[in-house]
Parts: sequence; C-alpha cells; structure tokens
Amino acid sequence: MELEWYIFQQLATLQGSEAQLNVLWRPDSTQIATIEGGVFPETWQGRVQIWDVASQQKEHSIDVTFYFERNFPISNRLNWNPSGLPLLAVVGGILEEINGSVVVDTVATIFLINTDVGYIDKEIPLVTNYVGSAVVWYPSGGKVIVSDPAGFGVYDIATNQYEGATSFHDYVKVLAWSPNGRYLAANDNIYDYTTGAYLGFFTRISEIQAIDWHPDGSKLATVSGFGNIKIEDATLLSGFQVNPIANAGIDQTLTNGDDSESVTLDGSASSDPDGTIVSYIWTENGQQIATGVTSQVTLTTGVHVITLTVTDNDGLTHSDEVVITITMPGTGLRGEYFDNADFTGFKFARINPQVNYDWGTGSPKGI
Repeated sequence: MELEWYIFQQLATLQGSEAQLNVLWRPDSTQIATIEGGVFPETWQGRVQIWDVASQQKEHSIDVTFYFERNFPISNRLNWNPSGLPLLAVVGGILEEINGSVVVDTVATIFLINTDVGYIDKEIPLVTNYVGSAVVWYPSGGKVIVSDPAGFGVYDIATNQYEGATSFHDYVKVLAWSPNGRYLAANDNIYDYTTGAYLGFFTRISEIQAIDWHPDGSKLATVSGFGNIKIEDATLLSGFQVNPIANAGIDQTLTNGDDSESVTLDGSASSDPDGTIVSYIWTENGQQIATGVTSQVTLTTGVHVITLTVTDNDGLTHSDEVVITITMPGTGLRGEYFDNADFTGFKFARINPQVNYDWGTGSPKGI
C-alpha cells in the first residue's frame, strides 16, 4: 500500500513564551487552554494560558504555578466543564520558593478557573497529600473525579466536599467517561456509575499514558510508554451494556402535487453493538406517528422534524432525528396557514400567484 502525504493549511499560530505541554479546546470552540512551562530535574513547572480563538491572542495567563511529576502524563491535567460553563478544572500542587529553593506545597489542589475573566474561581484541597495525575468532570458538570495513588476520589464543587474514594491496585494515571456517561475507565479498569459496580479490567498495560472510548461506547483504545497500543472490547465484561444507536435516515426534500405526500421513514441503519433492537418508535412534536423499522406516513406541505427512538433487548434507548421537507410545485408565493394567532397550530402550506391575508369571515381550505 502506497502512503499518500497531505499538507494541511495552517490556520493560525498561537505563540507562547515557553514549552506548551498540553492543549484542550473549550466545548463551544471559543477558547483553547494550554499548560505552559519549563523543565526541572524531577518536575514540570507550568501555568495555565487561555487563548481566544477568534483573535488568535492570549486572553488570560493565570498566575498560579503547578507541579507535575515527570513519570505521569501531562495530558490529563486539564478538563473543561461539560455543561457549558466557562470552568476549567486543573489538578496539581502549588510550587513555593523557600530560602531560594523551589518546593512543592504539601496539599494537592483542584483549581477551578473561570476562563471568561481569567481568575481562579475556587480551590478545593485534595484529601490526600499526593498530586493527582488526572481530572474529569461528571457528565452533569457538578462534580470532579481526581486520581491519586490509592485510586480516585469524587469532589462536589458546590459544597467543596469529598464524597469518598474508589480503591485501586495501582496509581490511576488516566480517567475517561464513556460517551453515554455511564461507565468510567480508570487506567484499564471499568466502573459502572449507575450501579456503583466494578466490572473488571483488561490485560494489564504497563505505564499507561492515555485512554479513549470508541464513539459508540463499546470499545477502548489505550497506549503505553512502552509502545503498546491496544483496542479492547468492553462488551466482553460481565454486566457491561451499550446503548443502541438510532439512525433515522438522511434528510429528505419532496415535492407534492396537492397538500400532502406519502413518505417512507427508514430506520434500518440503526444498530446495537451488544444485542438487538426490539422497538422502533417514530414521533413528531412528541406525538407518535409510526412504529417499525420502516413505515409509510403522510405529511403535509412544510418542514417536519421526526424523531426515531429505538430500544434494545436490555431496555436501553437512543434517539435520532430526520428532517423531511415537503414543497409545492409551481411558481408564486408560498403561504403557511395556522389555526391560531400565535403560529403554533400549523395546518398546511401552498404556493399561490398571490397570497391574500384578508380572509374576511372565511378561511382558506376551510380551516
């Protein structure tokens, strides 16, 4: 197989003053967070920089220095709040200068940085005196999980309370949530957070550096410092369940000859990685309009957003939307007709040479 090489267009260069050790997009893509710092014999010393994507300029430089152990990956120390808040969680320990020597603060800390204004919104001391090597938010955004030598601990950011730890056989270096927010991978161990159950582990990987879930939540990819790259099948773990994947088909635009059109809804591209789909339900505006893998429905002129919800043999569900637009042939003006004054009761649309909004005491088509 011959390799093909491509040169990508460079869109921007954001110039820092020291080595850039980590980079992470804000979920709304307006900012980029980096860890910047220099090398010490046993540590990385860094600070958090916030960059504005639109202006390509450094927006904030948070005046706190963090401690990172060389033996643990830097790439897991930042995590954006998933709920849309401008909060960046950073885990580390403060460096202080005492009698001309740089020493590590004995209390490791979670720093919550408000990136809109560029200051530390909150500091939550860890219950252990070890610098955590990984931090992730709960999918809801209300709590953070931080690794430590004994496993990982849960912290409530509203109350600053430590909610307990999950013990582990080794130092947890990496943490990752499954796409549905149900399972937490800690190194190569899997925990079900809906039941609190430990499901098991894969083949032990020495010096694990990073882990990531497959988009459908059924597999994990792991890499190590010794060159191992592994893909593991999570569905082989006892008790592991994967949501089905609904696929409502491609968007459609159809032209009718009157005011309605027969349309085929097709959900045959839906799948379930670890079982079978037992139910297909089609709805519009919350009202069921059809069932089954495929179904024929009659739609009036206009734009219809139809939702397919599938349920698998484990009772898990997933939904997908398809947009179907029904247009009228001919030329002229398109008029949409409603049965109320607040335009929520759409009835039909049609194209006329002239649209007359003065109906007198009547109405078009007997609405």
